[in-house]
Amino acid sequence: MPNDQYPNALGQAYDSFASVARNTASPLTFTETNGGALSKCRIRICEGIRSVNDTLEISAAASAGIPGVAKVEAKVEFVRSLQMTSRTVSIVIRAQHVETKHIANVRLNGAPPPNTDAALSFYRTNGDSYVSSLQLGAEYVAVYSFYSETVEEAESVKGTLAVSGIVDGVELSAELTSKISTAVKNSTVETVFDQTVLGHSNPALPSQDQIIPFALNFSKQTADRPVVVAFSVTPYEQLFTDRKPFTEISANRDALSRAGNGVAAWRTTRYEILNQALWLRDGVYAAYGYRGDSDLNGKIGSLEADLAQLNGWLSQARDNPTRKIELPPLATGNLKLPRLNYKTASVGSWGYKPDGNKAFDDSFSGVSPWAIRRIRAKGDKTIDKLEVTYGYLEIGEWSARGVTTEHGGEGGDWSPPLELEFGEYITSIAGSTNNRGAVSVTQLVIKTSKNKTWTFPHAPWPSTDPNKDLHHFDQGNNLLVSFSGVTSDYLAQLSGTVLRLSPAIWG
Repeated sequence: MPNDQYPNALGQAYDSFASVARNTASPLTFTETNGGALSKCRIRICEGIRSVNDTLEISAAASAGIPGVAKVEAKVEFVRSLQMTSRTVSIVIRAQHVETKHIANVRLNGAPPPNTDAALSFYRTNGDSYVSSLQLGAEYVAVYSFYSETVEEAESVKGTLAVSGIVDGVELSAELTSKISTAVKNSTVETVFDQTVLGHSNPALPSQDQIIPFALNFSKQTADRPVVVAFSVTPYEQLFTDRKPFTEISANRDALSRAGNGVAAWRTTRYEILNQALWLRDGVYAAYGYRGDSDLNGKIGSLEADLAQLNGWLSQARDNPTRKIELPPLATGNLKLPRLNYKTASVGSWGYKPDGNKAFDDSFSGVSPWAIRRIRAKGDKTIDKLEVTYGYLEIGEWSARGVTTEHGGEGGDWSPPLELEFGEYITSIAGSTNNRGAVSVTQLVIKTSKNKTWTFPHAPWPSTDPNKDLHHFDQGNNLLVSFSGVTSDYLAQLSGTVLRLSPAIWG
């Protein structure tokens, strides 16, 4: 087997069915033209994987390579790592400093393949296409991904960005830094940031508040380790007088790259749905311990089976594209993105509302679900302030993003924190209330599924019997996800919000 790789030269042989270039001598004679240096710095608003691929000039064929055949190209791997769905709205900032090269006066060395057997031999050496243009240099990509669940949420995100002046194709400027920061801060959906650099050795990536200046400066810098950051290919049959021996190769290539209903598009769609389903199962459900969605595993299995069939089609096409490769029957053609299906309810009540004057509610949202990650409190004989950190959920772990809320006064000292692991949850809270003077929550005793107990304060004011204010939570359908209440100079009253899940909605 040839040493397969990412394209690095004009005229290089390319295999569309494996998304790799062949490290063999070019079968062509041609003239190379230099389009000169090109500097670009732009911002795009994208929705879904395919839109991001288009922005980064990743073709359908180039994003569909057979797993295990060749190392995944860096940009393809970067986009896949973002685990987007079709409703993920992204701000993509892209800066380039490249040299463009094109091919001209192309002719085939020797006679074209006269029959199907000769076409197969030609393909196995030279692939089905040749590299006809490329961009050599350096590229910087930064992506803010807003993980919407519904069409309405995606439209709302795009509308909010537009109102902030963040629109597709807008010129990069210093003002965009604060606008993007505000949009991310105010987002009601989970937002993830990532960035990458190609073409420079040991690049120092910028902090988020320096992305725009970095990108503007990057587009002016010559690469110190130039790489091919984009390329295009041309089918060999365009050079043939008799294209008949390449008929099936051309048809199979079209079946691979056809927009919307080609093999590459089908794989992308299923990866988008699978990303969402795995996030629900291994992120949200794992964090909450929910096991009531028996249908989810079956649909994940069907998606993985369909992806295996599509990968099998690619393998057959790569083995011999001169025969017609029938498209496989797929079981997931009508599947849409799954959505978290839930209701919330208020439970428990510790303290007394009329003795507080500032209401609060750490409102839970299924658009960007979280779980309780950390609790601590401040006070002496009573709880003056409650601090709660809510962690957003990724597959099998906490997100780097979280929200910390504080409610109450400033008296006393901080308690040691209660730290919850991913998948650990609160099983009970016993609250006590003082029985003289202004009513407040004088003590909380919290227990977790990992047998941790957190008590604060240890010596409260004379209080009511805590066993009368005990509330239990379970991991099945009564999971504590946030708090609400009322404060004065103290924590006057506290209630919990529980999540009640039902099987996901697909649509």
